[in-house]
Amino acid sequence: MAKANLIFFPFGILPSLIWLLYYLREDVRPEPKKMVVFIFLLGMLMSFPAFIFECLPFGFDKEGKLICKLQNFFSKIFPKPLSTIFYFFLAVGLIEEAAKYFPIRLFILKSKELDEPIDLIIYMIVSGLGFAAIENIFLAFSKESYFSILIGRFLSATLLHALCSGILGYFLALAFFEQKKKFLFLSSGFLLATGLHGLYDFSIIEIEGSLKIFIVFLTLISAAILLKIFFQRSKKIKSVCKI
Repeated sequence: MAKANLIFFPFGILPSLIWLLYYLREDVRPEPKKMVVFIFLLGMLMSFPAFIFECLPFGFDKEGKLICKLQNFFSKIFPKPLSTIFYFFLAVGLIEEAAKYFPIRLFILKSKELDEPIDLIIYMIVSGLGFAAIENIFLAFSKESYFSILIGRFLSATLLHALCSGILGYFLALAFFEQKKKFLFLSSGFLLATGLHGLYDFSIIEIEGSLKIFIVFLTLISAAILLKIFFQRSKKIKSVCKI
């Protein structure tokens, strides 16, 4: 492990903090700082079980390095490219979105601090950015040109986590505002967030050339526009006393 990486790895949290400060401005009645920090840390913590589930079943090569076999599992069931698509959309996208949702489900939905729909969007973004921070920190231990990667992740992967989490947060707010349609809104939120997440990951890893750049750009722009619309809609909903 390079010493330079040990020096630079704290900067892995920087992209998440920048986007966090940006999105916290959307809430005219800011959430308690202690709760924001708590959810951010939980988002970081949830990255570890998510990575484990994404890797199961796993094994080790002759050099003792970890081998994730889940993608091979899908390839035994589905032909390509279906196996790859299912892997990125289900094993990666769904698992990571569920992991970011878990702290909100456990600690926010019954919290006294939750008093308006936009709160759920904000807290989901906070959890997503905490999750992304751990991914960025891991890169400090495995990459040499870390600063260029850091900038790239600030503009892409870290932003993607915030956008997908925020989109899910909007549907989560709708689910608790309209209890009769709770399952419909929750499933729609997970489907949309997972779809955008899976499309991004699939494009980054499986597609080459200018098409990759186009799909990634289109995915981020589409998600950003959707989240902007959802922020505006959430502000028009009356206080969520039903939550």
